[in-house]
Amino acid sequence: MRRMKIAIRAVAVVLVVIGVLAAILRIVYLDDLAVRSDPVRNTSLRRLSIVDPHAGERLAQMRRFDGSYAVSPKMTLLHVAPGALLLVLMLMQFSSRIRRRFPSFHRWSGRVTVIAGLAITIAALFFAIGRPFAGVLEAIAAFLFGGLFVVSLLLGFLAARRRDFAVHREWMIRASSVAFGISSVRLTMSVLDPLMTMAGFSAPAVFDASLWSGWIVMLLVAELWIRATSVRGGSALRARPVVRHAPDLSAAVIGHEQRAIGQHE
Repeated sequence: MRRMKIAIRAVAVVLVVIGVLAAILRIVYLDDLAVRSDPVRNTSLRRLSIVDPHAGERLAQMRRFDGSYAVSPKMTLLHVAPGALLLVLMLMQFSSRIRRRFPSFHRWSGRVTVIAGLAITIAALFFAIGRPFAGVLEAIAAFLFGGLFVVSLLLGFLAARRRDFAVHREWMIRASSVAFGISSVRLTMSVLDPLMTMAGFSAPAVFDASLWSGWIVMLLVAELWIRATSVRGGSALRARPVVRHAPDLSAAVIGHEQRAIGQHE
């Protein structure tokens, strides 16, 4: 179990780094990040001897993808800047050392996490539903997983308010899995892109498949982790101290006196 915890923490750190780096790059290259990064993808495909059947329309597709962010710079910043902050704070929320040593910071950073989460969800729905790159499936994924993210955040916050920390922990793990899923989508895309390109799929189809698979995998891992480390019932969070009753000395003293009286008589 200890090795599993270390592995999950390491993966979470990697996902946070990926997410923060992606946010910084989008802020710096607001209107052409996908166009700038696409040559790296094309070079990788050539090394794998993979021919993209949609290479002729690829540049136009990447420009269309970047265009959604370029025409709405304020919504883009609302999406990526709080998103980077959210990932860092969520990672810190699960640090038992921070919770013990800095409980006030844990509480206030949790409130900031909820506010940032609501902000980025609004922006994400604006892009995925109002300006979808991949069409209906992208919009459905954003609405479904975005809704789950908000519900998990709010239920986790309310559980903490009533000091039900076992339930709070479970809902925050679910919310974090959706947030970290944004980074895992980039990892699944790096695997699915060459495979689906060989099969003749275009960029929007790869994007859809990466969205769904990245989020589903993260949610499955989260649920397995919750089941494996559930702290409900007999947990340390709710456990009451075991009171060991001292032996009844008064009864022993009375019995001794009665035996003494009997012997005297």
